[in-house]
Amino acid sequence: MSENKILQPSAGSRCAVQATISSELVMAFLVFSFAASSGVVGYLRQALQLIGYVNIVSFVITSVIFAYLLGRKAGIVIHQNARSLFYISYKTGLLVIIYSTLATSLLACIIAAITTGLPANWFMLYITKPLAWMLCLSCLPIILAGSWYGFTMAKSAGE
Repeated sequence: MSENKILQPSAGSRCAVQATISSELVMAFLVFSFAASSGVVGYLRQALQLIGYVNIVSFVITSVIFAYLLGRKAGIVIHQNARSLFYISYKTGLLVIIYSTLATSLLACIIAAITTGLPANWFMLYITKPLAWMLCLSCLPIILAGSWYGFTMAKSAGE
């Protein structure tokens, strides 16, 4: 019987953070190049101001943190059961997006409550809409980054 390489505990975290940062950079590049080529840079700037730069930075930081935390466990599970590497990778990517969006939305909700007060439909504005938009817009990045993560983890585990 051939022995598998022993998985380092930080291998899953490292690969998940790399996949997260890479997919965020690629998506940012694609959005900005599309805006520049179609002449809608002004609209993109307005959209970024509407979202808020604090929220964008918060999302990037929390996504890296959650990728680190969830990637460690996912790497171990993939190492133990390589047949379900796609399912585990996609599930982990989806959880990173959900947790990051919820953390960022709660931060925005708290800031709004402190500065201006919450509107009557605060749950829809601060929780439901951002979560729905992020889940719709991140399907392709989750598939691409999840595939990359899964293959990397399977290869590093010697599968």
